[in-house]
Amino acid sequence: MTDVALQNVVVQLAETAEKLAGLERLVAELGADIRQQAERAGHVQALEEALAGLTAKVSEVLPDEQGASRAYAPRPAPCWWKLSGEARDAEIGRLRGFVQQVYRPGFGHLAARLRPCWESHELCLYCLDIAAELHAVLYLQSRRTVPLLNGQAEYATRVLPPLADLMSVETRSGCQHHALAPDGMPVTVRGGPP
Repeated sequence: MTDVALQNVVVQLAETAEKLAGLERLVAELGADIRQQAERAGHVQALEEALAGLTAKVSEVLPDEQGASRAYAPRPAPCWWKLSGEARDAEIGRLRGFVQQVYRPGFGHLAARLRPCWESHELCLYCLDIAAELHAVLYLQSRRTVPLLNGQAEYATRVLPPLADLMSVETRSGCQHHALAPDGMPVTVRGGPP
């Protein structure tokens, strides 16, 4: 082999080595890109799963095909200190419905302590609004879950008893709308609520 031929072989080997080094860099870059794509795909899958969960939760709240709500959403709290006239009467009427249809029939001795003058006591209005809205949130859902069941137990054992205590004390001490008969039962005083 001549020197020129040998030089050509050396140059070709150098070029080939250079091309191989370039290919190695390209393979390394492609490997890094593939790893990044795999990580992104994992993130995309996690995002898709989270989106599916959120979509399910939102669909529980949105109305169904007939326009009926699938889940009860709490209504805004009444601003008792601002309400007067018909607006106040309407809110008290809503609470009166709760007391007559849910509270008195369903909550025994707790409800029995609610005196007839409750409508004239702001504290009772606040307490009954809380009790009514919590009751609706806990009992007007389309399905019962473990957290919802836990909430119902909390409502009956830890929320309602203190609310009933507050209302009982409020209507018993210093109330101008009733007096107690000798047997301890409330008696409506003239000019007080029915």
